[in-house]
Amino acid sequence: MVVALARAAPEASAIPIDGEAPEAGAAVSTPAAETESSLTLEDLLTELRKRGWTLVRWGPLEAPELLAAMYHRATSADVFILRSKDDATAYRCPIIGDSPVFCPPVVAWQYHGKPSWTLREVLALEEPGKPGAPMNIEAPHPKCTIPPGLPKPVNIRPLRQNL
Repeated sequence: MVVALARAAPEASAIPIDGEAPEAGAAVSTPAAETESSLTLEDLLTELRKRGWTLVRWGPLEAPELLAAMYHRATSADVFILRSKDDATAYRCPIIGDSPVFCPPVVAWQYHGKPSWTLREVLALEEPGKPGAPMNIEAPHPKCTIPPGLPKPVNIRPLRQNL
């Protein structure tokens, strides 16, 4: 089931870092500055823009049903899926032939939780091939799949800024 994403007033869209905990069982490091500030979802999405991710939106700009972002490499893709203000998924999947990025048959890493934590985790991943980069191959959680029947058209917008 897809939860409609509501656009909120700027102060209501802030996703506080204080007191927000990752999903149980997830290994997460806690930044020291976390208690001193909070990041908004917009701040984190801006970081995706700076890093050259592509945004995919299903539904109208005013009320999208689902948002996703992807960073595609030659051998893998990092994906972030935002379902609601409280539910997000991120994963790294290997690219094998024409394997679907939004319905991966296997993943090398996955994380499910609140959007701010999920974005922090995927942005903190080491690049493929570097020490510390995820290399395990595992079955993806069902949340790693975009549900069928989403509205058309699908709007795709590269976030890379021409400098």
